Amino acid sequence: MAKKNTNPEVRFAGFLDDWQKEFVGKYYDFKNGLNKSKEYFGYGKPIVNFTDVFHNRGLLSNQLNGKVDVTSDEINNYSVKKGDLFFTRTSETIEEIGQPSVMLDEPTQAVFSGFVLRARAINEDPLEIGFKQYAFFTNSFRSEMVKKSSMTTRALTSGTAIKKMLFTFPKSKDEQKLIGNFFKNIDKLIAEHQQKLEKFIILRKAMLEKVFPKNGNELPEIRFDGFKEKWIKYNLGDVSPIRGGFAFKSNEFKKEGVPILKISNILPTGEVGGRFDFYDEQLQDENFLLPNNSAVLAMSGATTGKVSILKFKEDKKVYQNQRVGYFQDKGVVDYSFISILLRSALFSDKMKSVLVAGAQPNVSPKEINAFDFYIPNNSDEQKKIGTYFNNLDELIRNHNIQLVKLSNIKKAFLTKMFI
Repeated sequence: MAKKNTNPEVRFAGFLDDWQKEFVGKYYDFKNGLNKSKEYFGYGKPIVNFTDVFHNRGLLSNQLNGKVDVTSDEINNYSVKKGDLFFTRTSETIEEIGQPSVMLDEPTQAVFSGFVLRARAINEDPLEIGFKQYAFFTNSFRSEMVKKSSMTTRALTSGTAIKKMLFTFPKSKDEQKLIGNFFKNIDKLIAEHQQKLEKFIILRKAMLEKVFPKNGNELPEIRFDGFKEKWIKYNLGDVSPIRGGFAFKSNEFKKEGVPILKISNILPTGEVGGRFDFYDEQLQDENFLLPNNSAVLAMSGATTGKVSILKFKEDKKVYQNQRVGYFQDKGVVDYSFISILLRSALFSDKMKSVLVAGAQPNVSPKEINAFDFYIPNNSDEQKKIGTYFNNLDELIRNHNIQLVKLSNIKKAFLTKMFI
């Protein structure tokens, strides 16, 4: 018999009883899922798939998009009921093994995949359904899962292994329900921000395709009211020539000072991040200090062609390393317009045309400066386009920030409200 554990750090008022610590196998029995050849999939009855469980702590019937052709015996043998707990059975890494999910409603004739395990209460379920979504996603249980799973070419777990794992819970289902609702509300906020973020991303992509000329046209598909002049073709080097950076020596890097923007700091997402090296600002020519809102380009390496916009406090300085290109602001075209153009499909398509398949990715300033684009001759139209997309980018950035904050809050409370 496992011993009772101490209480979590944070609890709702009025609950004082010690939490229980028990083996999973005391309350739940396990079953492996259905395995069938691929010709049976794509039609038939709903099936709980690996991805359903991996990405969701709670599942609803209308989220089960997978279908499989099954017999009545298979429906009985691999049935799915409200309150069933599922774990992913296999994973590329040991850290991701055994992700949990709970069926929150009663599906009709659904079954579950052989890539997941089903845990069903032997008698009365000790866990309230909302609480159950998070009870097996805590740091302590994830640690149990990692320690008691196996790793060969892939990570594996089993019902036998999970039965021997310990989990913790309050005996009071009223307390469980409060905890479940608390995390449900956080997840709701996360989902709302995620949906808004996705809508803005889709809108941005759609508008980028319509406000820039394409397929050799001189004018875009849509324009802001009041602008009718033709757009003019320019070489990028005539309006915003790219400048290479300084060849810093790695043996002169410092632990602190002015950060150096390297190609490794321009991420695949087009954002700036990762580990920075530093340099003594007293030793370097200020010509290689990047101004705020600079458009920068990775000119070699895995992210060759990725453009990012530097965003930092006005008093912060950043050095430009050798293989980072900086698109200079010559005052010929509004720079906010340039920064949007450089992150459009027009630029990325031209970039693909100069990259040699199979070769070490790299581009030269000469190649980039030769790219030609149609640009509005009216500076007010340039500013309108730049401002519109910069506002969209700010909305996207703010929703991303909120998602990170909410995810961190959830992570912190999963530590403080569980043992």
